Amino acid sequence: MAPYVLAVTALTVHYITYVLTRSDFPPVRWARESVVDAFGEGSAPAYLVTCAYCTAFYVAGLVTLALAVADAVRLPVLLWLGTASFAGSLVEVIDAVRSVALKNSATVRTLNG
Repeated sequence: MAPYVLAVTALTVHYITYVLTRSDFPPVRWARESVVDAFGEGSAPAYLVTCAYCTAFYVAGLVTLALAVADAVRLPVLLWLGTASFAGSLVEVIDAVRSVALKNSATVRTLNG
């Protein structure tokens, strides 16, 4: 498998995972909030639509399956699990960076009065 296939697959899984779990795009946010409201916060379905690692596992499985059907993919299980881990981790890292940036901008606004 060419390195670019791994990179593109990982970024695709990350993007779909981000959209499903964190995006403010109105239809997606509405669907995510509807699941949380219907099943209750902390339930398995609510956790699935808010946990980046959980969602990435299923998204990576579907993307890997699509690649395997479209073209012979060597080591599909490794591609599946590797891209799921990368995507979930990247969503969490971006959340952490965004949180620090928001805290810093709030501190600067407070100091500037």
